[in-house]
Amino acid sequence: MGHIVKMMAEGTLAKKPSAWGHRLTINDEENIHIHYRNRRLEFSDEEFLAFADCTTKAAAELRKKRAGKSDKGMVLSTIRLDPVSHYQSKKFTVEANKCGAYHVHYRDFRLDFYAPEEIEYFLSRMVEGYKSFIQYRLQSKVRVCLSVPLSIINPFDADHRLLMPGERFKYDQELFRHGHFMAPPNELHNKRIDQVIKAIQAGKIIRPIACRWGDPILQRKDGFCRYWAHKVLGIKYIDCIIGKQTIPGVQGGKDFVVSKEKYAQLLRGEGY
Repeated sequence: MGHIVKMMAEGTLAKKPSAWGHRLTINDEENIHIHYRNRRLEFSDEEFLAFADCTTKAAAELRKKRAGKSDKGMVLSTIRLDPVSHYQSKKFTVEANKCGAYHVHYRDFRLDFYAPEEIEYFLSRMVEGYKSFIQYRLQSKVRVCLSVPLSIINPFDADHRLLMPGERFKYDQELFRHGHFMAPPNELHNKRIDQVIKAIQAGKIIRPIACRWGDPILQRKDGFCRYWAHKVLGIKYIDCIIGKQTIPGVQGGKDFVVSKEKYAQLLRGEGY
């Protein structure tokens, strides 16, 4: 523990305490939770009682140790927990609160921010960290597979460019039914997007798209129709092969639907 091999992101925070920096409170509301400065830890009843018993024992042991009445080692108290939290085990949200606060929920943990500049600083450094994380993963591999936000992928390129202002009126408006505004618009892409949409809705496994570094963060190399099918369906994340070199998938004649075995291979960054 503590042996850092790669610093993904860092910065210097203002020394002044945030709002509610004075607070240590234990509440019984929608759940049992502990407010400790700007952090909140949530529990089921059983989890909190186990936590309280463990910390009570640790406090007693620490007092004896500091008084020279115990030679207790590094671990003052420990218990075995279920590795899955019993409260909000799947939750991840970034929220703006009506009172002006901002919350980052990660499972049973909540981090509170009480000023826009605080949350802006935190999230901007997470973006830096995410880019560094991808670079770090690629250091020892030709390509990796990650689930990434559609918002960081540029789907357009020389063969799939955005329409210039004033161009759209030249084409049949039915060609823009998926809203992708690609020039020149064509029915072939629309049919393929329809096929991918139907496959996703039928629960089929979709081949990840392929990307390289680009603008804003990732540049699509293969998977235009898969990208737009996700966008049309409102799916915010897509599996993406990110590589130092990219190999055409569907563009190379491969099917956009894959087997479980092939998907598992692709998740390892192999056999695109």
